[in-house]
Amino acid sequence: MIVIDEIFYFTTEQASPFISNVDWGSLLSAFVGAFLSILFWTYIEFLRGRKIKKDNIAYIEKYLIVNSEKLIQAKQTIEKFIEDRLKKTLADIEKDGIEEIYSIHRSFFPLFEAGFIDAGIMKIRTGSTYIDNQLLVVYNNVNDFSSAIIDLREQLTSTFELNEKMAMQKVNSPRAQGAIMRDNLKAFIKFAEDDFLEKNIKIHLKNLTQTRLALIKYNKIGGFRWQVKFAPRWKFFFFSNKKYKEYCDSKFKVIDQYFEKETEEEIQKILKNMEAS
Repeated sequence: MIVIDEIFYFTTEQASPFISNVDWGSLLSAFVGAFLSILFWTYIEFLRGRKIKKDNIAYIEKYLIVNSEKLIQAKQTIEKFIEDRLKKTLADIEKDGIEEIYSIHRSFFPLFEAGFIDAGIMKIRTGSTYIDNQLLVVYNNVNDFSSAIIDLREQLTSTFELNEKMAMQKVNSPRAQGAIMRDNLKAFIKFAEDDFLEKNIKIHLKNLTQTRLALIKYNKIGGFRWQVKFAPRWKFFFFSNKKYKEYCDSKFKVIDQYFEKETEEEIQKILKNMEAS
C-alpha cells in the first residue's frame, strides 16, 4: 500500500507542474493578436480590391467616352470631306466632260485618329459577364474601324490612280474616261455615306453607348443588385457548356432590351449635339 501511495504521489507531482505552468493569458493574447492581424490584412485587401475595381470602372468609362468622341469626330471629318472635296471633284469632272478634256484629279483622304486602342482593357474584369462581353465587342469594333479607315483611304487613292493611269494612256475618249471616273467616285461616295457612315459608325456608336450606360448602371446599383435584377444563374446549374452558353445569350438579350430605349435616346442626343457643334 505504501508503494502504491508513493507511485500515485510521484505521478501527480510530475503532471501538475506542466499544467499549472501554461500561461493561458499569453496564449489567448497571441491567438487574438494573430486573428486580428489576419482580419486587418483581409480588410486592407478588401479595400485595395474595391479601389482597384473602382479605378478600373472609371478607366473603362473614360475609354468608352474617348472612343465615342473620336468616332463622332471621324464621322464629321468624313462628311465634311465628302461635301467639300469629293462632290466638288465630281462637279469638276462634269465640266471636263463638257470641254472634252481628260479628268485628272486628286483628293487626299484626311488624316485623323480613328480610335483609342488599348489591349489592356481586355484584362480588366468588372464582375459582370455582360459588360466584359460588351467590352470585347467594343475593342474588336475599335480595331475594325481603324482598319476600315485605312481601307477607305486606299480605295480612294486607287480610284484616282487608276483614272490617272487610264487618262495618261488615253485608253478611252475624254468624255468616256470622265464618265468612268464619275461613276467610280459616285460609287465610293455612296458606299461611304450609306454603308460606312449610316450603318457601320452608328452600330459602333450604339455599342459604345450601350456599354457605357450598362457600366454606369452596374456601378450605381452594385454587383449583387445587378445579378438579382437580371435573373442570375450559375454555371453549375447546367449540365453542359452549350446549355449554359444558350442561357447567357438569352440573358444578354434581356439586358440589351432593357437598355434599348435609353441607348437610342442617348444616341439621338449625341447626334443632335454633333450637328449643333
